[in-house]
Amino acid sequence: MSVPFKSFVNDSGYECLEDGSRCQGDCRDTIYAKATLLPQELICNMTHFPCKPSRNSQLTSDPTDALYMVGVNHRMTNQSLYSSLTAYNFPKLASGQLIYNGTKSYTIMETAEALAGSATAYLPDHPAAPFLYVVKVARSCAGSDGLCYELVSKSDGGELVIDPTQPVVFIERMYIHPGTSSGPAVEETILPWMIHFKRSESYWNGIFG
Repeated sequence: MSVPFKSFVNDSGYECLEDGSRCQGDCRDTIYAKATLLPQELICNMTHFPCKPSRNSQLTSDPTDALYMVGVNHRMTNQSLYSSLTAYNFPKLASGQLIYNGTKSYTIMETAEALAGSATAYLPDHPAAPFLYVVKVARSCAGSDGLCYELVSKSDGGELVIDPTQPVVFIERMYIHPGTSSGPAVEETILPWMIHFKRSESYWNGIFG
């Protein structure tokens, strides 16, 4: 199942004054774009029809369960000075801890260099590959090819974590368009996609059994 990231904060702090919506201190130093499978899961729950496991919003400990973020490396395209991609739980919207090569953090990409070459394994020899990224997020990266971050399930002593029962929301931020003092314009920015892979024998047996 794939869903696009969408901007959920006004592109300008003045839009709320124009359209009468609630002003929330909108800041134009970045774009806030989110992706979640919560709407898909709610539709499945309301219709009671069999739904593919990949339409669930949780990231479980199932070894076939993984989320992939596919997008543009905005630093490489000179669209932003800095980008970050963060996982949050719902409804608390507290960020979850991640591990990459034994290092713990709360953001997937601290610098654009961390993403360099991550799309090459999926698009070999493609001219656009250096400007793209592909990041896998799973509970365990054992046996994974390419760039993979582990989403921590249990806290060892006060760290914020997202356990396998909590819906996951990803937010990408792109800070400061080079040559300006504000963030990139939403209509000029290609936002990423989130892809969920998960296999369930009970689902497939129900369809084909």
